[in-house]
Amino acid sequence: MCTKIHKIPNYKISIVLIKNTSHKMKTILISLVITAVLGLFACKTKDTPTYFDVITTSKDEALIQSLFDDAQNEAEKEHVGSQDDALKQDSTDSVIVTVDGGDNGFADTAWTITIDYGDGYTNKYGWVKKGKIVIAVTGFYRSKGSKRIMTFDNYFVNNHKVEGVHEVENTGFDSTTMAYTFDVNVTNGKLTLSDGNIITWDSQRTRSWTKGYDTPLIIIDDEYSITGEAHGVNSEGKAFTKTIMQPLVIRPLCQFIQQGLVDIAVEGEHMANVNYSYGYVNNQTCDNEAQISTKNNTFTIDLQR
Repeated sequence: MCTKIHKIPNYKISIVLIKNTSHKMKTILISLVITAVLGLFACKTKDTPTYFDVITTSKDEALIQSLFDDAQNEAEKEHVGSQDDALKQDSTDSVIVTVDGGDNGFADTAWTITIDYGDGYTNKYGWVKKGKIVIAVTGFYRSKGSKRIMTFDNYFVNNHKVEGVHEVENTGFDSTTMAYTFDVNVTNGKLTLSDGNIITWDSQRTRSWTKGYDTPLIIIDDEYSITGEAHGVNSEGKAFTKTIMQPLVIRPLCQFIQQGLVDIAVEGEHMANVNYSYGYVNNQTCDNEAQISTKNNTFTIDLQR
């Protein structure tokens, strides 16, 4: 197994052959030396993470999280709306929402919601969506133990294809933090970018509904706090892990993470902290900046969409 090497030293290679060594033996010895040298240099030249990898990972991870969080916001809105009057079909701004009670015809607390964006729908952020989000619901949204499993049917945002399984379970109301809490897990998350590159993402997080839960049909006052971790492979093929050090704050009316601090490791090496609170003013604004701090440098990035 090759170990990570940060500096490649200069080598002087000498081949000494014993007198009277046969031609066949000479060939074998030389071949063995060449194989060993090539193997040595293959180990020595293995890439190590760079600042470029940090920037790529930070942008990629924030992008795929924001797309899954946006889909979750849409699923939550329809979950709440569907339990009021169990409408089997609705249509708003070219988006068709279908609520199917299945064989039991809404006699129990399990149903399926399909959000169909058709061939193209532009939302309030300027994101162009197409395809479908399919949500299997069990239980009422604010009831402890209720679950929601979200999958995607040829679903694209800004020509990025979103895939994976997104599961949410309501773990109840926390009277200490005064928030509804949800376990949120993404399995086999995948984002195929418009340029063909791929980001993969799995995450285990806790999402706390900290503001706006007393007005469930109005999302403009909602705010969520997120803790947990994620791991995957960035668009350049580098493995990464993300650990949330300070809770991430998101709001449905802003497509970017607004506050929080995360630790980023690339290829198993700690590389940087990403501060999403940089540029934050108040909950009435929406900024797309984050600050990255490495061992030797601090710089800002613009988050993607």
